Amino acid sequence: MPSSRFFPDLDNSIFGSWKTRDTGWMDSESGEGMPQDDPIDQSLRHAKRSFAARWYHLVPSTERAGVLPEHIVREFWRKSRRDMLKVINRVSYRSALALFLFSLTPVPVGISEEEEMDGLTGQLCVQAGLQQIQRLREGQRNCQFSGSQVRLASDTVASPTGSSKLTDSFLRTEARAYWAALTFDTSASLSLNFRSTLTSGLHGVETETCWRTLKMGAGSFQTRTEDWRRNPFAMTEDEVLQVIAAAVACKLYIWKWVSVLKEALREGSEEEKVQQAWTAFLEAINLFRDTFRPLLGDCQRRLPFLGQVERLNWYELMLHYYLGILILVDAMEAAERTDLLSQFLDTRLEAEHELFNMMKFGLESQYIINATHRVAGATTQASNPTFEHTITASFITIDPYPHHVVAAAQLMHKVVSREYNQGKIKPEAYKYLNGTLLECLEQLPQTSKSVQAARQYLQTSIRGT
Repeated sequence: MPSSRFFPDLDNSIFGSWKTRDTGWMDSESGEGMPQDDPIDQSLRHAKRSFAARWYHLVPSTERAGVLPEHIVREFWRKSRRDMLKVINRVSYRSALALFLFSLTPVPVGISEEEEMDGLTGQLCVQAGLQQIQRLREGQRNCQFSGSQVRLASDTVASPTGSSKLTDSFLRTEARAYWAALTFDTSASLSLNFRSTLTSGLHGVETETCWRTLKMGAGSFQTRTEDWRRNPFAMTEDEVLQVIAAAVACKLYIWKWVSVLKEALREGSEEEKVQQAWTAFLEAINLFRDTFRPLLGDCQRRLPFLGQVERLNWYELMLHYYLGILILVDAMEAAERTDLLSQFLDTRLEAEHELFNMMKFGLESQYIINATHRVAGATTQASNPTFEHTITASFITIDPYPHHVVAAAQLMHKVVSREYNQGKIKPEAYKYLNGTLLECLEQLPQTSKSVQAARQYLQTSIRGT
């Protein structure tokens, strides 16, 4: 079940029969509760449209009714950002999802620095969404005190309604929402240097249940699939999905340790703590290499026979795994920890080579979308015909996390420049490698300010050599 389904289901369980909450939905004149679904559902729709608008350019120009992609991207972004101030004050799972989606929505081209600064940023939204998840899970009924107001126990987000019991179904759905939020939290900590909101950082991560669960799950999968690695075979589609799903969980575990190490290096923690985190990271890398790398190699050989969704999932997993390693390398270089870098030279070289291969794979692989589109601006169905068309685009073009592709291109350009300056690659190889990275950036949605900035920087860098 996608998050677009189980986040609303959780809200329905928690707030379904409540007439009022402490989220500002009380009608101040009548004292009666306003319809709870309308305002937050509308904000969530705006966040979804703003997130997806960057791919509007894929709609054939003949079917856009003259609407330019950059115009609709800016319009949706502005409307969604205005909503975020209200969403922050309406604590719910749908609010958290809207905040997460907006945090992944790039600032569009054409937004001035003044306008960009005059409102919430994506970084603040992801932090607010994580805090809402925490509050909803805690569900405490005690009074809450702050400098601006006092919330009584009867007003706080508390237990599910209906039977007022935590059913097994509710707890399972809540756990899925938590793991989705944990992924957002870990990704933000990895890429934005934030401290984790939902879990501990350097001091305490090894004792927390969620990370111990991921580690034990990977170990259990290693035992269960020992015969698979000993006797390679042609995997079925179901077996491929099992491997990818388990590997994604292990990749999240690795990302956590990368974030913890970055925290230790960034904050100058005592060497004993740094070494403990480093040892745990190496153990996680070895677990991935021993358990999943052989099986993912078998999956790779089966890719031509798999569906496009499975191939896209494999590509995303491998891109993110190697990206995490190079993000750590970048942090260790900044901290001048050559002693640590020298201990996993082989892993670093593998990540540099394979990350480029994954980007090249993303360029060469095609995803086919059978879409229907209704021309905007018409008032009736007769004057608003529906068009059916097929969109074919590369994995890079439709990547749901284009900021990771931008990060990968920037880190790989750093690698390519280093190799070229040290005389390890020839000018034609330098040109080919950077040309491929530039093509990746050019295939990403160009309505994003960060994408355009990265592309222009790479172009300038190439011209300057």
